[in-house]
Amino acid sequence: MAIYKTGSYAFDINAKTEGIYHSTFIFSTQDINTAKLIFYLRKDGIPLPLSAVTGKVVLIPSSGKQRIRDVTIVDPLKGIAEYVLDEDEIKMYGKFNCQLILKYTNGQSLSAHKFGFEVSQSLVDQNIAPLAEYYVDDFESLKALIIAMYDEETAMLDELKAKFSDLDRIETKEGAQEKADAAEANANAYTDEHSAKTNNPHKVTKAQVGLSNVDNVKQASKTEFDSHVNDTNNPHDVTKAQVGLSNVDDVQQASKKEFDAHDDDTTRHITADERIAWNAKETTKGSQEKADKALADAKTYVSNFSWVVATLQNGWAHYNGGEDVVFGIDATKTVYVRGAAKGGVIGTTVFTLPENMRPIRDMGCIQIASGTAQVARLLFRATGEVVVENVSSNTNYIKFDFAFKAL
Repeated sequence: MAIYKTGSYAFDINAKTEGIYHSTFIFSTQDINTAKLIFYLRKDGIPLPLSAVTGKVVLIPSSGKQRIRDVTIVDPLKGIAEYVLDEDEIKMYGKFNCQLILKYTNGQSLSAHKFGFEVSQSLVDQNIAPLAEYYVDDFESLKALIIAMYDEETAMLDELKAKFSDLDRIETKEGAQEKADAAEANANAYTDEHSAKTNNPHKVTKAQVGLSNVDNVKQASKTEFDSHVNDTNNPHDVTKAQVGLSNVDDVQQASKKEFDAHDDDTTRHITADERIAWNAKETTKGSQEKADKALADAKTYVSNFSWVVATLQNGWAHYNGGEDVVFGIDATKTVYVRGAAKGGVIGTTVFTLPENMRPIRDMGCIQIASGTAQVARLLFRATGEVVVENVSSNTNYIKFDFAFKAL
């Protein structure tokens, strides 16, 4: 069982009492993981509900470095929360200025109260000073830290000595440049001399350059080549099979005049009106096929339509006197929501719609609530949350009956 040294605060949340609450609580730097702050929160004389709240405590020690931490909601119905100082915070001795802030899931934020307490330096900690970024608890820790730092410095010195031992072998920039210039001049002279040789100094053979299969034959002159090109009487006796024309019949082609006469013969071609009528028939046929397919797809989608029972949040429950809260989507991407819910906290999310059933932007509507002439204002967000923003008065349940186009 954990043991704590506690400091309790009772805060009444209103504008009149907002201020700094200076307590007499004093913790010690040796209260490690045992210094606990407890907050009892009330509003208008009753406990403040914390079911849809994230609590944040702002801690500013004497050093001035701000820290923001989450508090633990112990009892959301009775409005009780707590926070235990961590090992770093309890070592920051001196006065702490603090503030408790409540953040609601619907986007609202509320300053609960400012308050303060003090951490005194334990006698155990007074003779040991902070070293660099380390906090030393006792002499043995200090000794171990000093030895570790000495070993680190020794290793660094050894590394520097090894680097400086090579200084005698480092050549100057001018000396290196002179050697590079001399090497370049020698290379240029050798290259020029070698490139001027035309007697095949390396004894390269035909086989070495890929010419071992080339015959040493006399080439045709330009005149002989031109004469051969101008010869149109098939000097090589090329056949139709050799050029891929073995299946082509030797038929006489129509002359330009015969082709034009055929083109002017209107008895052999359909008219423009006939072509338009034919195209219209084909277009109508295609449109009917598309319409039939769309109707079949719609029937299939409608047959697959189903209601999904919503998973309710933040204390909301399905109203047993009516229909459970359900939702669904049809083929036109219209989302339908219906049913009734009760018991949740006003201003919180009732349920969340899936990604394919969300509006393109935040939207709202008015719904019927139980009782005479009572209504509720709903907000359904583009992120899927359906929130009861407000009601006209206390109600037993709220009805859900609306629809919208999904994204």
